[in-house]
Amino acid sequence: MIKVTFDIDYHGLKFDYTAPASKMMLYLQEAAILHSEYAGLTMDWFYETKRGWVIRDWDICFLKPVKWADKLTVETYPAMFKGIMAHRGFNAYTSAGEEVLRASSRWVFTDRLKLKPVRVDEEMQAKYGELKALPVETDFKIRHPEGEEEVSSSIIVARHDTDTNQHANNISYLTWVTDLLTEEEYNGNRISRLKIAYLKQCVMSDKVDIKLIKKDNCRYATITGEKGLLCEIYFELEKI
Repeated sequence: MIKVTFDIDYHGLKFDYTAPASKMMLYLQEAAILHSEYAGLTMDWFYETKRGWVIRDWDICFLKPVKWADKLTVETYPAMFKGIMAHRGFNAYTSAGEEVLRASSRWVFTDRLKLKPVRVDEEMQAKYGELKALPVETDFKIRHPEGEEEVSSSIIVARHDTDTNQHANNISYLTWVTDLLTEEEYNGNRISRLKIAYLKQCVMSDKVDIKLIKKDNCRYATITGEKGLLCEIYFELEKI
């Protein structure tokens, strides 16, 4: 397990200076990358071996909002290794020690050139340290709610949506969906629970179609492309 402390910076905040779910996910992503780095599995090692971790699922509970200039301490740790798959847990706390987030995630170890999964050997597993239980009990499945309203849009994946693996970063999918929320929905609420399943990748210049279904405080979204369904997202809104 490692602990990393971040300052909540100004960029990308909501009107009330709170960090949206997408920004909080950036800190989780950075903590996971740093865990590998501190374990000796550096970015250079991943680049040279053409291997890398690819996120498959998120299940995140946002317990309380976090504001600009606060310090956020993220703990992250392995929860399971099995074949090509790994589970990783996260807990996050403010500078006052208040827990604000719990997250469970599932990752696939991948050959980045062949785009095929690779088994995680015992030596690599040991580098990440002691296993701990996932903080959010989950099967990672997303149930499709019957929606009352539907909004949709299409976008072309831009360079700023992508990462070093040259595909759309996992956080980009959520921002595409939350851009479909009305101002009242986005600014008058916060996401309290978020589940994302990544099924296929997309890259710069791909056209993707986004569909958002609304029912009460729940939102369900699909992102599709030429290869079919790319991603499913479910989240719950809580009034602020």
